[in-house]
Formats: sequence, C-alpha cells, structure tokens
Amino acid sequence: LKMAALAGAWAREVAADAWPGPVNEGAPRATRLFVAGGATHAGKSTVCLGVLQAALEKYGASKVAYVKAATQDEREDTVSRFCAANKIEYRSGKQCPIVYYAGFTRAFLDGSAGTSAQWLDRVASVVDDLAQNRKFVLIDGVGFPAVGSICGTSNADVAKRLEAPVVLVVKSGVGASIDEANYGTAFFGSRDVPVLGVVLNRSASQGFYAREKILAPVHAYFAKTRLGLYGIIPDEPSLTNLRNEAAAKDIDTAPIATHVRKHVDVEQLMSDAARDPWNSRRAPPSSTAMDAIDADDLRLRIQQAAAQLGAEVVKEKC
Repeated sequence: LKMAALAGAWAREVAADAWPGPVNEGAPRATRLFVAGGATHAGKSTVCLGVLQAALEKYGASKVAYVKAATQDEREDTVSRFCAANKIEYRSGKQCPIVYYAGFTRAFLDGSAGTSAQWLDRVASVVDDLAQNRKFVLIDGVGFPAVGSICGTSNADVAKRLEAPVVLVVKSGVGASIDEANYGTAFFGSRDVPVLGVVLNRSASQGFYAREKILAPVHAYFAKTRLGLYGIIPDEPSLTNLRNEAAAKDIDTAPIATHVRKHVDVEQLMSDAARDPWNSRRAPPSSTAMDAIDADDLRLRIQQAAAQLGAEVVKEKC
C-alpha cells in the first residue's frame, strides 16, 4: 500500500497530455504475424528465427521488421542479434513498447501508470512506424498467452490491437501438446483473435514421443480442426534455453533458423498470414503522426519511488 501511495503521488504530477491519443485509423499494409507461446519458453524465439530468415530471403532486409511487443527481460537476445547481423529493423529489449519491470503492475493497479488503451496504443504506434514501406512485420509475444492480462495488455489484447493473426508455439507431444494448443487458442478466441495454427517444438529424438511416432496422431487431430499444423521441430542442444543462452554469449543463429525451416512450413505460414482478413483488408496508411508516450520518464519515476520506499524502510528499522 505504501508503495502504491508513493507511486500515485508522483504519477499524478504527470500531465494528461504526456499520454498518446488514438492511433491512426489507417494502418500500413505490411503483413503482420504474431508469434505466441502456449507456455513460457515454448520456443517463440526459435520459430521467429525461421520466419525471419524466410522473410529476409523473400523480401530483403529493408522490407522486413521485427518487434518484441512486450518483455520481462531487457537483455539482448538471439532474435535481436539475428536482426542486427542481417540489417533488419527491430525493436526489442529496452526498446520494447511495454517493459514489465519491477513496480509496473502495482503502479498500473494504483491508476498511476496509464490505461490499457494507452499502452496498447503505444505498441500500435511502434508497429505502425515499423510497417511503413515494408512488406512484413513479425511481432514476438511474451511468456504464455495471458501474460500482461493484469494490465489489459495480454498477448491476445496486443494481437487484437495490432490486428495480427497468431501462430501458437507449443511443447511437443500428443495429448499435452493438443491440450496446450486448445487452451491457448481459447484464450485468443476470447478476444476474437484468429489463431492460424500451431508449431510443436522440441520433439524427442527417440522413444515413445519421438517425432516420427507422433506425426500421424497429431496430424490426424489437427486435420479435424480449423487450425493448421505447420510443423514439428525435433529437439537439438542448440534449442535448449535459447533466449537465456543468447543473453550470455554469441550464438550462430543461421543453423537454428535453417533447422526450423527444415521442419516447419514457414512459407505456408507466411502465406496464410497474408491471406488473413486482418492483413488482406488493411487500409492505406494515414499521414497523421502520433505523440509518443514518455515511458522512460515513467519508469524512472517508478524506480525513484521504489528507492524512496526502501530508504524509508531502512530508516524505520534504525
């Protein structure tokens, strides 16, 4: 409560016009695809590498962009390094439109950190800017589908605001994979967000759940649904804890991207995304600019409030 009171005190000093207004009604025509995970560490980064490699070959670096819409980890990751190495425009880490740093959700609940609509507008502004004069924008989700729901900025809320169809990455298996896919699809469906299909990641190399043994039953199930099964990625050491490994050292991402494309029909996924109604009916861009939210200032104020609270706690103990 004390933290919330401190956060509220400084936040109410921020002028109302520091927050952005509505985004442009006409969004750039670039095809958008949202990569979501059925669970944390499902393999979103892995799939993103394969998709970006295919988009790079199809459109060229100047026509492709990548954005991590929200994050809980500001470290440089594998995908941002891939983009930098291939001269693809990107926003990730500290440049993410939404960073769920310590104190963010408490300040939001206190009414001090803006509204859901304002944060969603911020994401849309960044994506619209990246989409200008480009053919393809890849949007990377965070954690599992409901992450951010406390602030009204879950993966489904963000995908809906961006009008970006979703591909869902789930763990490999049979029953557990299908359950995870249905669970995630239901959450996105509750926000009227279309899920194009799924990718199963890190199937076993041998045993009862080896890739060759789950292909038939998994294909049989998804053939009876409206979801596409874009592929099953077999496990290999380079896919283990990919995001955290990349934060600590350089990783050669090209073999990983190639591995994904060998087992996932990335071209069909991109084609399905382009044909999705949200992408196919997208209006021409508007020339009206949008004011940016001063998120850095907001973050600094939250950190100052936390530091002040810590100092008061120490003083009371003394």
